Amino acid sequence: MSQGTSRFERSSIALDEVDLQPPLDKIVRSGLARLRVSQYYFDEPLFDEYEATTVRATWDFPAAEQVVGDGHSVLDLGCGDGRLLLHLAGKFTLADSVGVDISKIAIDRFAARVPAAQRKRLHPRLGDVFDLPADIAERRFDTVAFGDATVNFVLEDDRLVELLRTGHDRLRDGSGRMLIAVFADGTPERLAFLDGRTTVVPFRASDGRTSLIWWAYAFDAERLVLRRSAFVQEGWSDDGAVEGVVCDLRDRLWTPGSVAPLAESAGLAVETVVGSAVQDGAAVGMPTAVMVLKRM
Repeated sequence: MSQGTSRFERSSIALDEVDLQPPLDKIVRSGLARLRVSQYYFDEPLFDEYEATTVRATWDFPAAEQVVGDGHSVLDLGCGDGRLLLHLAGKFTLADSVGVDISKIAIDRFAARVPAAQRKRLHPRLGDVFDLPADIAERRFDTVAFGDATVNFVLEDDRLVELLRTGHDRLRDGSGRMLIAVFADGTPERLAFLDGRTTVVPFRASDGRTSLIWWAYAFDAERLVLRRSAFVQEGWSDDGAVEGVVCDLRDRLWTPGSVAPLAESAGLAVETVVGSAVQDGAAVGMPTAVMVLKRM
């Protein structure tokens, strides 16, 4: 069965490979549902509509504002819909800046939201953060960002070191800074209460109907990995079967303490850590952090 999905893995997953967390596993096994699998929940319109009704994640914005300034260029790796770059472009006069994401849906969404006045400076790019497009790999930036807990989708130490080296090599000499949004030290252990928990959140879809999203959680206390299974019902088929979307993800809950030695292996030193908090969802209020790193 599936071991879960990473934000950076795009190989398709068949429904019979998805082993959802209980009690959502009963939906798949029932034979009464017509389901499709989403590789990453943000890529599905239904999940996007759900997120539009929640508090949009902005807990990395204040730290970014402390590092970025007028004339700076920013590379946002795993940029999603570009919310961080769009925010910074509204605060500062950025030089040419780039957001890279492996999801075409996210990049298309980002591109549609870039104001006409910013289109010569903000560049949404489809690409793999582990294998950047050649023209971006050749450039150097004032700031490299892994915002909105992007690194949590990297499950293994060696893969995170690889990603941090990619960021390191894009920084402009000693003046460049890297931003990494993570959980605060001690927060992952506090999230053990999510193990076995199920939450249900209502939201309004674009057609005006109210929908429900079910989240089921499992917490691996040894590896500090949070598993999230999700189900959203779209409606009913002609024969009365439930139609909907399912998604199963793994998040490794990185913290400054666990990232710092790996960052050192990638040639980076911690300059400061800026505190914040989760703004919505089952972990609302839990402490988070944004690490500011520089080249050693």
